[in-house]
Amino acid sequence: MFNETMWHAEKQTFRAVTGSAYNIPGAYGIQVYGTVFPVVGTIPISNPTSGTIISQGVAVRGTNTRFLTELSEDDHIHAKNVVRKISQIVSDTLLYLVAGFPTDITVASSYRVCKPQTYKAIYAKSSGSADAILQEATFVQNDTFLNGGAPISYDATTGQISFELSR
Repeated sequence: MFNETMWHAEKQTFRAVTGSAYNIPGAYGIQVYGTVFPVVGTIPISNPTSGTIISQGVAVRGTNTRFLTELSEDDHIHAKNVVRKISQIVSDTLLYLVAGFPTDITVASSYRVCKPQTYKAIYAKSSGSADAILQEATFVQNDTFLNGGAPISYDATTGQISFELSR
């Protein structure tokens, strides 16, 4: 379904539905599985980090963070259910994003990290009895979404989202 050309077929496709059992590859190729796929989170599943952050525009400052050892440029930060790509890491407590969060993070908040390009493609379909949220926008029932594998954030607390993840 996601073939780039007829000569580059995907090796594997994985499926996950919010609220259901899952078994998908996560960051670093490690299988992630459980009985209930999170209704709020990221694809690929984000990993916990140390410390807390605040933000002002594209600048992110950390307290008790280890940006230099825990993150890489081109990783994505997941905070306040939003995913943003890292542009530059200056020190263990200062980094810059490609684009800022929708609103500045003024109260120290925990954050997670998503590794880029875990998948070749991510296909999502909204289902259930109500709309969900995908990439900070309303994801209307029966709507679909396709991207080239970049990390995405979602919130299916009122709806349901099914994912097809291609490697």
